[in-house]
Amino acid sequence: MSKEDFEKRLTHAPHWIKDLYFHYEHVFAEDLVSVHWSRGWSHIVEGLLRNFEKDPNAKIVKIKSHFSQLYVHWYGIGNNQDDLIEQANYCCAVSCRECGSLIDLGDRYCEHCR
Repeated sequence: MSKEDFEKRLTHAPHWIKDLYFHYEHVFAEDLVSVHWSRGWSHIVEGLLRNFEKDPNAKIVKIKSHFSQLYVHWYGIGNNQDDLIEQANYCCAVSCRECGSLIDLGDRYCEHCR
């Protein structure tokens, strides 16, 4: 899907996806495939995007979450972002999908959001 097609679909997307996407739109590649993440992970995704934004050699192609993992597909020079992606994956795995509070590894939601 092109970036233009994705932006048309954003009218029906949750606000946290719209806000982050439009704020960091310039770091997404034209051949964007899909973007999805849980609301509680927005602060993690925003931190990741901020760091990608600072790297002139990296370009994000796709970001999506699946179960408790955050997947980032990108291309660039070197492996500067590997540790950053690994850290974001871990943060998502121990954060509530709804509110972002810390949870036990393997859970999806905190006690309050269940």
